[in-house]
Amino acid sequence: MSSEALKRKAIHICGNVHGSPLQPAVFRIVRTLNLKGWMRPQVSGFDLELEGDESTLVAFEKRMLAMQKRHGWSISLQSQWVAFQGDTSFENLAPLPQVDEGCWLPPDRTPCPDCVAEMLNPHQRRFFYPYTSCTECGPRYSWARQGLMDRLQTILSEYVPCEQCQAEANQSRDRRFLYPLNACATCGPRLTLQDAGGRPRFHHR
Repeated sequence: MSSEALKRKAIHICGNVHGSPLQPAVFRIVRTLNLKGWMRPQVSGFDLELEGDESTLVAFEKRMLAMQKRHGWSISLQSQWVAFQGDTSFENLAPLPQVDEGCWLPPDRTPCPDCVAEMLNPHQRRFFYPYTSCTECGPRYSWARQGLMDRLQTILSEYVPCEQCQAEANQSRDRRFLYPLNACATCGPRLTLQDAGGRPRFHHR
């Protein structure tokens, strides 16, 4: 297909979507449709610029709207045609420094069935780990320092993901794909219970 047949579209997905399954879903749809360009998180949602033929770009928006209806996400899409640039890949870009005064932080979410099963399975590496979470559940508001659910803007900025956690975040079929708050007992926060005198009475293994 010649470059004259290809187009580029700027899309803004607006909504309370940080730390949700939406970003991995966008990535998978883009890969399925073989679109090129980039995606960047920002306070109010995500910005994307995608390249492909017109029908495929329209199909992307239709899939996003269908997914919104299926999952009940409160999002809106705004898009416009922009100048074609000839990107050869699709990239997840880091957020730009932004002023996020007045932004609405996502609420904490109760553990999902998959995470509960993982915590109760003695053969899993997150057995009884109290901060087990994924894109479907876990802390959001209580761990955020700013509006973006970027790891460096949460309390996990001091914790470097271990090799296994990073591998999960890099695996497109994993439920923790692109999840910024991924952690385990090896690399994440630890829970300690102290008595009134400050003496530890319990700590997670």
